[in-house]
Amino acid sequence: MMMKFGGYVIDAGSKRHQLPIIIDPNADMIAKTVCSIEKCTAIINMEHELLPEIGPYELTLMTEKGKFLLMLSEVDENGETQVRTLTNCDAPNTLITMQGEKYPAKSVVFDTAPVIAAFKEFALTGNVSPTLLT
Repeated sequence: MMMKFGGYVIDAGSKRHQLPIIIDPNADMIAKTVCSIEKCTAIINMEHELLPEIGPYELTLMTEKGKFLLMLSEVDENGETQVRTLTNCDAPNTLITMQGEKYPAKSVVFDTAPVIAAFKEFALTGNVSPTLLT
């Protein structure tokens, strides 16, 4: 299973700066990339090169100045797309704005460790366990 990993950083003038696309990234490449965008506004994703008909196909991270929204997109047996996210149990039941859109605050975290763990697991297995992403 081959994975593509890449994305872009958005500067203060709203200009996008493409990150290099990495094929089959290792754990160090994943950690380095996530840490490099930690304080930026950015979007990175990892996806199967050959998209499956059923199951997880893409892991996307949106960042904005230390806030992280991680989303695993997967297709269920009915052909519907489902999205799983990290859960921030300490967050209120409100919405938080990231990159101009509102998302549940409970889906936004402030720590890179679970984000890096999810990307590493997805790179190795093509999925992320439900204990990490719900």
